[in-house]
Amino acid sequence: MSLSLYKKFLIYKELKNNNAQYVLEVFGLSKGALYKIKREGFISIKPREKLVLDYVQREPTKSIIEISKELNLSKSFIYRVLKKYNIFVFKNSKRYLDIINFLASINDIENLRKFIVYYNLYNLEPEFILNLKEIPLELKIFKFEYLLKNFKLREIEEEIDDYLNELKNEGKLLIYYRTLALKFDVLILKKDYSKIIELYDKKIEKLISFSIRARLLGRIANAYSLVGTYKDSIITLRKLKKAYKKLSNKEKQEILEYVFVVYYNIGNYKLAYKNARTTLAKVMSAFALGKYNNVINMDFKNLSKHGQFIVNYAKALSYLFLGKPNEAISTMSFAYENMDIKEIEDLLEFYYIFLTIYHKFLRTGLDKSYFEELKKILKEKIDPHFYAIVTGDTSKLIKTPKSLLIKYWIKGRINRAIEISKKFGVKTLLYLLVLFQPKFYSKTKKYRILGEFLPLFKRDVIKLFILRKKPYFILKGKKHYLKPSGISLTIIELLFNNQIEKLKLNKKEINTIKYRLKIPIIESHNHFILNANTYIDFKEALIAYNFKNIKKLKLLFKSEPFSLQFHLNTTLNYIIEKCKKFRELISPPY
Repeated sequence: MSLSLYKKFLIYKELKNNNAQYVLEVFGLSKGALYKIKREGFISIKPREKLVLDYVQREPTKSIIEISKELNLSKSFIYRVLKKYNIFVFKNSKRYLDIINFLASINDIENLRKFIVYYNLYNLEPEFILNLKEIPLELKIFKFEYLLKNFKLREIEEEIDDYLNELKNEGKLLIYYRTLALKFDVLILKKDYSKIIELYDKKIEKLISFSIRARLLGRIANAYSLVGTYKDSIITLRKLKKAYKKLSNKEKQEILEYVFVVYYNIGNYKLAYKNARTTLAKVMSAFALGKYNNVINMDFKNLSKHGQFIVNYAKALSYLFLGKPNEAISTMSFAYENMDIKEIEDLLEFYYIFLTIYHKFLRTGLDKSYFEELKKILKEKIDPHFYAIVTGDTSKLIKTPKSLLIKYWIKGRINRAIEISKKFGVKTLLYLLVLFQPKFYSKTKKYRILGEFLPLFKRDVIKLFILRKKPYFILKGKKHYLKPSGISLTIIELLFNNQIEKLKLNKKEINTIKYRLKIPIIESHNHFILNANTYIDFKEALIAYNFKNIKKLKLLFKSEPFSLQFHLNTTLNYIIEKCKKFRELISPPY
């Protein structure tokens, strides 16, 4: 009687629990068959099949015809073996996972190794590896996948090159190429894209495993999109499509993420949005397209902490481009609250890019200082597009849609820049160029794509400096000092919250705000809405506090407002209570 792999496993499992008699009764086995499974295990690979599998492990770039000639076996037999043992495409089933979890739980390392290696089960969640007392060479890849999943890049870097060399020396080249895809992931996270292109081997395009070939080509296309050329990216994507057709549905979704990334990197945001499959991808491409309300309303509860941070970052900038700077900086501050200091180190770039744009939008004059700090931190790894937008230096840009947009705009060829923006959906980048590389208003105001943004950028800017003994605000170059009573409290609440209830203002206060101080407000139902862009030093200090940027906090924080420890006004007291926390961080008690 021929038994399936899973049935053999069930018998093996019961034998491990010392239920030999139970197995004889339930499965109807002969004693000979039972003791054969007990002695040899449940994984039995025929000699000719093993010959093919071992050969493919050593020569994973050979075709079926070449393998057939080399081993003197029929092409149909070779094909059946490769399909049976998941060489072409990595397939998992619930039964496979049951087997792996059981073997890992009892530390049956040899059977676990044979099962994963011969059935090519390299598309697993890596946590099972934590249960093993020792890890065989072929399974160490799962250790690196676990470290990558937890963003422990340094630990991977220390060992992965030695592991790749060991696999190559042992002739485990199928696993070698699968691990190489993992190394590419690390290099992408480190922004070392040119290294991926250096490691690119033409043999990758001939890999008999469509799964491994697609993984590698996806990462290589991504690298080309960042340091190569638009043409190289598209050519690699075409090669990827050939492998893509053969993949399982789960793997297709993974590869589509890389297709999204390539289109996103080169600046074809319309195609990026079309290929977006995850919440994070949809948020990023929607933001690039200028769909800011979509970004703000996006649900992202199931994302990782890093994913949630990036979504909040996109939401913060979306608020900014909708003319709501208070909501923008509050969202950015909230984004940092759930991150510990080690995670924050990986997010420095977002911190400085946001504040550079924020200060430029509000015309505070501080954007250059933030950009200089960003350059010091990232050095040569600073994003060349953001660098070009801020400095006007386009010498480092390669030929991609978003690079052409930047070049045309900076050269003053506004018509051509607008054409590219409409064709590829490069809207947010266009807004950044308006901010950092402004052109004559008379030339730009006629374009509908800029019509929504220019009025926001040209609004009055009010600067509220609340972190001092004598708080004040600046409007149209005039400094107005505030007091901890009367209309000053009304002004603080209006500027801090961007609006105030009508019932809180009498006629005299309305006249003072609108006509004497000339603070721009508009009526809306039960509120007066502030029609200006507001910079508030407290809100920036809150981000610096969450970010543990003590140097910046010291520059911003002068004192509790009016040197008060408590105030009945809710808004002012909230600020005072937070200021006490600021002081603790700057001057911790001993």
